[in-house]
Amino acid sequence: MKTLLFYVLQVVLCSGILYGYYLLMLRNKKFHQYNRFYLLLVVLLSFIIPLLEFNIKPTELGGGVDSQMLQNIFIKSYKPSTANNLQQIGYWLVDNALLLLYVLMAAFLFIRLVKSVLQLFIIKNKYKAEKLQNVQLFRTNEPGTPFSFFNWLFWDNNIVMESDNGKQIFKHELYHIQQKHSWDIIAMELVCIVGWMNPFFHLIRKEQATIHEFLADRYAMQHQNKWDYAELLLLQALTHKQRLTHPFFNNQIKRRIAMITNVNKTSFLYVRKLLVLPMLLLVVAFFAINCTNSDAGKDKTTGKDTLQEITIKTVNVQPKDSVTEITIVDEKQIPPPPPPKVEEKQIPPPPPPIEERVKFIPPKGVKDKNGEEVPTVELKKFTPPKVVKDEEKTTEPEVYEKVEIEAAFPGGPKAWENFLRRNLNPNVPVDNGAPAGRYTTYVQFIVDKEGNASGFKPVTSLGFGMEKEVMRVIQKTTKWVPAVQNGIAVTAYRKQPITFIVGEEK
Repeated sequence: MKTLLFYVLQVVLCSGILYGYYLLMLRNKKFHQYNRFYLLLVVLLSFIIPLLEFNIKPTELGGGVDSQMLQNIFIKSYKPSTANNLQQIGYWLVDNALLLLYVLMAAFLFIRLVKSVLQLFIIKNKYKAEKLQNVQLFRTNEPGTPFSFFNWLFWDNNIVMESDNGKQIFKHELYHIQQKHSWDIIAMELVCIVGWMNPFFHLIRKEQATIHEFLADRYAMQHQNKWDYAELLLLQALTHKQRLTHPFFNNQIKRRIAMITNVNKTSFLYVRKLLVLPMLLLVVAFFAINCTNSDAGKDKTTGKDTLQEITIKTVNVQPKDSVTEITIVDEKQIPPPPPPKVEEKQIPPPPPPIEERVKFIPPKGVKDKNGEEVPTVELKKFTPPKVVKDEEKTTEPEVYEKVEIEAAFPGGPKAWENFLRRNLNPNVPVDNGAPAGRYTTYVQFIVDKEGNASGFKPVTSLGFGMEKEVMRVIQKTTKWVPAVQNGIAVTAYRKQPITFIVGEEK
């Protein structure tokens, strides 16, 4: 509910900023077609911009990190209390009072819209239609005519169509039909039903209808005297007293006459239009860009990491069930468990010196030609050992313990939250009789260069089925975004902490 209310507040602020620019720079200017589509764009962007999210994170300098950047998931489970059904219904009504108010108001506005459309169909079926090209003309005696709706033109029998005034009025209504202004009206009615709590949508709807009249007036008075046309508008307003009780003080008639008779040119015409682009960029930057850096999440006084808790969901359930709240702690630095022991390769001892491998045979009594003994040394045939080069020790481990960028769930934190919502059963410790307390489980697995996860194993053994449930959920993941070291995808460990918090419901 909080997330929805925050989104609604962003929609209201966004539409207010964009509509404020219209009031300051574009309102009552003579580029009516531009203003028509600008207001439609304001409504569309007001819904879209708050949904956008761009994360900007500067690349950290230096080597790998000393600890893994993990997301610790906190799961709060409350044991069911002995509250009766009436209390539970009361809690539900309080929690959903705003939602009920929204639904009731939207239903009322929708019924009013349907009633208005049905009244048009009743008038249409009451009179015979005349075909004029793509327009169906209905000559009526209904109050408030003439007016048009899509390709239906409801005419007042008291107005002679062949007269000068009748021709101008016909051109005015024909322009509404040709430019499909009824689509704008229906679209704005639906927007005001969905976003009825946003006052700027109602102002935009009213302003859009006025712009339609500006456009039709400009078309109808072509090749006509503007003062005669202004007089016609005033007479029409005076004729239908049930609609305009004080016509001189009616903003729409006054604005239309002022727009017709105004001969001044709009100053800085193109500047007013082009300034919309940087203003839109500022709005997107304000609502959609999240900027994080290496100091994010740290206390500036101590330099230690702080926790940023993001509430995912609070589930309202029946009295016999437990109430569950899931919270993700964003980017908490958790020291990794000690790395597994790696057996060192036994290196054979070096061979003895060559002198020790030569067998010395004492001299024998061998005489030369002169009869003198010549000492001789006989060497045993020696085969030199093969020179084996020591293999160079590689500095790159098969599985990284520390990397620059950790392996991540595809789609980012929001996708990870949605995956946990759909798959994790937070009531496991409650169902298995776990006493009130806080239980942090760790699961370790390996993500290879292709993003495949394997080697799942629990690091903790707290019991009550918690490690088993965490293993079951994480094993359902298929592909991950592999870790990165020196700009290259590598195989690395991933450790995921999940904390179960069990407490009595208040």
